[in-house]
Amino acid sequence: GGGIKNLDTYDYYQSVYPKCFTWCAEEALQRMEDGNGAIIGISSPGCNFNQQPALGYDMPGQAKAGMEVIARYYAKRLAQRRITCNIIIPGAVRSKAWTKVAGMMGTDQVESFAEKTPMRCWIEPTDIGNAVAFLCSPQGKFITGVSLPVDGGLHLGMPSSYTSQKN
Repeated sequence: GGGIKNLDTYDYYQSVYPKCFTWCAEEALQRMEDGNGAIIGISSPGCNFNQQPALGYDMPGQAKAGMEVIARYYAKRLAQRRITCNIIIPGAVRSKAWTKVAGMMGTDQVESFAEKTPMRCWIEPTDIGNAVAFLCSPQGKFITGVSLPVDGGLHLGMPSSYTSQKN
C-alpha cells in the first residue's frame, strides 16, 4: 500500500515546493549582486537525506527532497558568483501549524513529539530565523549547498539508551 494514488495531488506538491523555490530563486538572482547574496529554502524532516523517508508523507516529502537537490545545483552554479544557496530543515517548531495538528492528533501526542528529540524541547520560530540570519550573514558566506537541520538533534534519531538517561 501507500505511494502516489492521485497525480493531481502529486502535481500540486511539485508546483508548491520545487517549482516555487526555483521561481523565487530565479527572481531573486535577477536582483542579487555578486558576492552579496544568499538563497535559503525551508524543507522538513522526513524527506531529506539525513533521515529515513516518512511514509504517509510521500508526495510533499518527494517535492521537498527535490527542492533540496535543486538547492545543491544552485549552490554549485552560483559559487563562482559567491552567492550561497542552502536549505534549513526545522524540527518540532512551536507554531500555529502544530496547534492545528494537535486538534487532529490530540494535544498529548503532539506535545510528546518534542520529547522524542534528543534535546527534548520545542524549537521556537526565532531559532529558525537565527539560522537563516546566520547563513545570510558574512559569517555564513562560505556555507553553501547544505541542508542544515535545526531540529534539536531529531536527525540523529534517539538511541535506545537515551530514554533511560533523563537529565
